[in-house]
Amino acid sequence: MNRVARFAVISFTILMLMTTVVANAYGGDEAEAPSWSPRAVANYLDQRTEWWLSWPRAARGQGTACLSCHGAVPYALAGRF
Repeated sequence: MNRVARFAVISFTILMLMTTVVANAYGGDEAEAPSWSPRAVANYLDQRTEWWLSWPRAARGQGTACLSCHGAVPYALAGRF
């Protein structure tokens, strides 16, 4: 078996094992879905956005700041609801 095929088989096997472990940890009838609070999510996103904009490494010239795609996109999407 060549290196690419061996890598693909090993990667697929690891992916399937990880998927099974996660499904067993969170799935099944006995597991209850975690509660979700829109207010808690909004507070978290507000805090992360404020932190990012006050972080010195995000500061850019002329009073602008680099936006965090990790925080800004979910924040923008959540704002429409």
